[in-house]
Amino acid sequence: MGAEYYSSGTNKKRSNKSKSHDSTLLCPNRLYEWYVYQQIMTPDNPYFNINNCTIKFDKINSATSSKYTISSEKVYISERTSNPDYILGNDDKIIIIDAKWKIFENNSDKSCGLKIEDVIKLQRDVELRKDPNVQKEIYAALVYPKVLDSYKNRIFKMKYPFNNDVFNFKVIEIPYS
Repeated sequence: MGAEYYSSGTNKKRSNKSKSHDSTLLCPNRLYEWYVYQQIMTPDNPYFNINNCTIKFDKINSATSSKYTISSEKVYISERTSNPDYILGNDDKIIIIDAKWKIFENNSDKSCGLKIEDVIKLQRDVELRKDPNVQKEIYAALVYPKVLDSYKNRIFKMKYPFNNDVFNFKVIEIPYS
């Protein structure tokens, strides 16, 4: 019996390895992101109109990365990176897409699987790509392998009552088969 080390970000872990068994650990979230990329790249896909679009995928050369900093007037806290899964763009529009390996199961939970953290991350990804000098529409979408019928292809609004800002995003189902 041997030992194998693996890293997940800053966490280094040790696992015992048996000489008589072989196995492969696959991350379902990563597999789904590659699957969605394949679906987006398919000509005439039913999900996104990609005619004349450039398609950036964060798993290929960190193509979607955008840096930002967190600081106050006198204190620098950190530099962070925003990495939406996909950015589709052409002369008129940009679509920011984030794929989630989550399944909407029932209505027992008021959010039905839609997590506020995912929406806020998507909004941040959109805000970081707004350029006041470029007049492009920016759209946002969260993609899931299964959603409730009442959520499919609907535009949702996150409203901020204190300043009347509204963030619109779409929920799209791309079934994993």
